[in-house]
Amino acid sequence: MKYGYIGATQKQVIRNSGIYSSQDAYDLTKSGFFGGSLIKIAEYSVTSGTQITFTDIKEDKYTTHLLTISDVRAVISSGETNVVIRLSNNGGTSYISSGYQTAKRLIRPPSSLYQGRSTSTNGWSRSQVKPGKEGASWTFIHGLGNSSSYSFATTQTSGDTDDVFAWIGADCYPVSEVHNALQISFTGGQSFASCSTKLYGIKKS
Repeated sequence: MKYGYIGATQKQVIRNSGIYSSQDAYDLTKSGFFGGSLIKIAEYSVTSGTQITFTDIKEDKYTTHLLTISDVRAVISSGETNVVIRLSNNGGTSYISSGYQTAKRLIRPPSSLYQGRSTSTNGWSRSQVKPGKEGASWTFIHGLGNSSSYSFATTQTSGDTDDVFAWIGADCYPVSEVHNALQISFTGGQSFASCSTKLYGIKKS
């Protein structure tokens, strides 16, 4: 075994101290075998604009992505709007706005439960926000780069409207094709007052 020894003891083949030298750690990190399994691809923090796009998502390298959205607020004076995630199959030239599927369970105090499902939505809906309120979510997205598979997602979302609510759910876009860009926007086309978002690739073990 090449790694896991301190000093010139690499001829020892039975016992392994399990200790990595700084050179071991450097070499393994450079090769992509050492460190955490979340690899940050891109991040954005905005206070204006109507959309955030990720156009270099490395779908050919990662089979699963993690998209986090936090401190998301809309420029809105009344009513409410939802954050929505959409996919692209042409590198971000355009984004698919129909044919998504979803199922979710919403939990709202004091004891309200709501189940929602649809086989035809205009995107994967996330936090619902009202004037001056914010939301957050994380979403695991699977199969974006697989032309023989649908793209799937699982999510946990929270929001602060007139009260705090949360939902868990799953999503699908039921077309077998490569999806190579992501868009975050609001269903009503509102501008962002704020939003911080990060996209990670999950490294295979």
